Amino acid sequence: MHKIVESVGQGVTEFTVGDHVLTVFIGVCGKCRQCTSGKSNICEVLGLERRGVMRCDQRTRFCINGEPIYHYCAVSSFSEYTVVHSGCAVKISSVVPLEKVAQGAKLRGTSQIIGVDTNPEKGENAKAFGITAFINPRDSKDPIQQIITLKGSLFGGWKPKSDLPSLVDMYTKKEIQVEEYITHNLPFEDVNKAFNLMREGKCLRCVIHMAK
Repeated sequence: MHKIVESVGQGVTEFTVGDHVLTVFIGVCGKCRQCTSGKSNICEVLGLERRGVMRCDQRTRFCINGEPIYHYCAVSSFSEYTVVHSGCAVKISSVVPLEKVAQGAKLRGTSQIIGVDTNPEKGENAKAFGITAFINPRDSKDPIQQIITLKGSLFGGWKPKSDLPSLVDMYTKKEIQVEEYITHNLPFEDVNKAFNLMREGKCLRCVIHMAK
């Protein structure tokens, strides 16, 4: 969720008032053993809270009329105003349109990109975004074996604090497609239509616009 910094706390040097930022669902403290070993996507201090609607310390960053607001995915980015740890936000250029940076795709440096879906129409659409092969699991008894064989172990993850700025930069340079993923723009009262489009496989991404 895009935000604009209204004020900064004592000791914060990464952001200034007026900065355009994105709040991230996986924070980075930069000091725990996971962050210092290159695994910031599983930060022990500001990482994704998987055990409930409040942060691990059971405290909330904001409230309304004296009542605490429960956190969704440890971020609660639906809130108009919120207090965010500097490790849970990332600065982006003010020239980037805020309504566009919520969508993105990372297709970089890969020689073979295999798309997997039970909807053959999506396979055709995906060719425009760079897939080199498409597999429909319903057409094969062993779809996973056709994709890749793993030996040993594999670990990966999304690091929004460091990855988002590069994606935004790629978008501003027209190196990645974003608008093309959005096939439907719908008002909030048509939210059920958006869900039906997803269930029927007739959309790529639906964007719901809330009334101002």
